[in-house]
Amino acid sequence: MRTARWIVAIGIFNLVLVYLVLVRGQTHLHDKGNLIENIQAMCYAIAIPMLVFLSYRTSGIIPWLSGIFALTCLSILLREIHMEDMQVPELIKLLGSGTERNLILGGSYLFLFSLFFFLYGFPCAQLLKLLKSEIAAMVIAGVICYLIASIFDHMKIYFWEEILEMNGSLLILWAAIKFFQSPESLTRYTDETIVRRKRT
Repeated sequence: MRTARWIVAIGIFNLVLVYLVLVRGQTHLHDKGNLIENIQAMCYAIAIPMLVFLSYRTSGIIPWLSGIFALTCLSILLREIHMEDMQVPELIKLLGSGTERNLILGGSYLFLFSLFFFLYGFPCAQLLKLLKSEIAAMVIAGVICYLIASIFDHMKIYFWEEILEMNGSLLILWAAIKFFQSPESLTRYTDETIVRRKRT
């Protein structure tokens, strides 16, 4: 399926949900733990294993990009599944929610970025060129959906918040699928190969 078809499919699904919720009054669809929120969690549950597997079967800069991408998906997934409300051991609840979750994820990002820049230097100009790719554009569009959703959350308009978050997750899932299928479609925009710094 091409990206345009995926976006059209998302649009049609949005129209169906708008009809069911706003016209037919099936407001339970956007309740916590119901259809729309479960779609978001499912997207990341699919994307994360793909990205982790990609990091193991590739070399160079690709494992780093897929690892950071996977960690980002995990961050959003943990936010969506409401670990504190699940029937799981208290230790998992503690580590998967609240301040502890944020500290663990923040530390993981810090570790990954620090190690990457230690090994590869600071190829910022080359990394910025990755933004020209379709994969990056889809991720950015997904993030924008989440940012707009946060505005609706602040306004307590929860249906549009959940719809936008669902759209963001579907866009990010598609980016993960495209990256998994063709990692070089992201890195081909750089002028030179990003390689490790030589140590003396």
